[in-house]
Amino acid sequence: MLAYRVSTENYQCAFPTRYDDPDLTEAAMLAVQTYVPQLDVCFTTACCSDHQSFTENGYSATQMFERCGSIADNRYHHEQDLVDRDGYDLDQLVYNTRAQLTNLCIFAGLN
Repeated sequence: MLAYRVSTENYQCAFPTRYDDPDLTEAAMLAVQTYVPQLDVCFTTACCSDHQSFTENGYSATQMFERCGSIADNRYHHEQDLVDRDGYDLDQLVYNTRAQLTNLCIFAGLN
């Protein structure tokens, strides 16, 4: 979910518009904008990922997704959702991994 990229689009890191803690989402977005400038930071309309159950149970949560707007990967959560295929972009994965690690370090107090 972090490596697919439409070839005509910039590298992206998207955040949820629902089932999230808005303050946590804002802080995570700011961290990505600051430390991973290769990514366009935006919102996704993709819904109801793992963060939803945390939020519904009273925990602060957010998510990171590979694309602004809706899901473009026609193999998303499908048996052909494999590495060796069109749309898999290693740079997209590297930038989103940096975004994840940046937030992990910041929220763990390692900055």
